[in-house]
Amino acid sequence: MDHPTPLPPLNLMANDIRSALSQLDGPPRRPMVKLSSLLGELHISERLEPIAQLEQALQDGTITSVSIDERMEVRYLDAAGTVSKHKAADELMHDTPELRAWLATMARESIYTHLSNGHPIKVTPEHISSGAFDYDRLAAIRRAVAARRIADTTLPQVDKATKTRSKHRSKTGTRTPEPDSGKTDR
Repeated sequence: MDHPTPLPPLNLMANDIRSALSQLDGPPRRPMVKLSSLLGELHISERLEPIAQLEQALQDGTITSVSIDERMEVRYLDAAGTVSKHKAADELMHDTPELRAWLATMARESIYTHLSNGHPIKVTPEHISSGAFDYDRLAAIRRAVAARRIADTTLPQVDKATKTRSKHRSKTGTRTPEPDSGKTDR
């Protein structure tokens, strides 16, 4: 049978009930925050990666959370650049500096994903000079987007007026009879 860990002795002062009560409360509790509230603090274009990477971060131990008996519905800009809705059970999390750092990283990664896919995301000089976005990463993304655009313009264009006809189609589009092979269906 496991015995509970003994508590440290109380340091009580005579006739001071407050000193006793303050020691009975235990360590200060960490503030909690719902995932839906955290995502609500982000711009719609910053929500993709926190939603997509949540399970991996939980598995890795990067963040911790508990699913709660509340549903959340959060709009976000998906990888194709369209507004989508994420519907799931809400999560309750300790509001720690580590959680906030993970969220900031995922928000930045969302922007990088959208830029990589050619979506119009506003990046200002202030974003770069403040360190909100990494210049070298943005430059690499820009180079990749430019390469894709060049590749798209150098592909041979198909002349839509020139179409090949099927082997057994007539000019009117009706099927022509196939030559008689000499077999019958008897």
